[in-house]
Amino acid sequence: MKALRYLNKWVQRASPKFEFLIVILIAFGYFVIGSLFSLFFRPENVLITDRDLTFLLLYEPIVFFILGWFLTQRGWTLTKLGLTPSWKSTLIGVCLMPTGYAVYALVWILLALLLPEVQAVSYRESLSGTDISFWQIILVSVVNPIFENVFVCGYIIQFLKNSNSLWIALIVSTVIRTLCSLSRSPGLWPRATANLQAAQAASGL
Repeated sequence: MKALRYLNKWVQRASPKFEFLIVILIAFGYFVIGSLFSLFFRPENVLITDRDLTFLLLYEPIVFFILGWFLTQRGWTLTKLGLTPSWKSTLIGVCLMPTGYAVYALVWILLALLLPEVQAVSYRESLSGTDISFWQIILVSVVNPIFENVFVCGYIIQFLKNSNSLWIALIVSTVIRTLCSLSRSPGLWPRATANLQAAQAASGL
């Protein structure tokens, strides 16, 4: 108990910059390194498997719990993160969902028309194996968007918006998302990119 009290005091006294660094490293460090490794040392025929989804369903809730405790000790709440639900924000989200998908589909159609080789490659390559269960896809499509949006849309944007500006917050959050997705083909460090691709494939992020 004494050690826990000491840890709580140490966490509460840490600087805001240290807090930000800890959250970024723990939440996204694993995926960023895996993505970079896969980008430069991309193996062939590495598919998303049942094991990757299982790992993701264990990894992200554990990290979420650890960082949730850390941020709670630092005084963060759902309201401070900008995550308090409301009918207005829910309605906006529901409207943005088909709009976003329509834009994605339009861009894909234009790419397929302008660059037929892109469409040909997409038909030849597969991201996932055949052993993935339907329920794992459902669970990942719930867990991963919550994890990513709490820390990207919630923490990162709110932290940087309050300490710098909204534009810097948007740029940094975009860079982090990009670094996590540099390679759309799974890598091997230790399958971090495969785990990330499993989440993205399931949730459409």
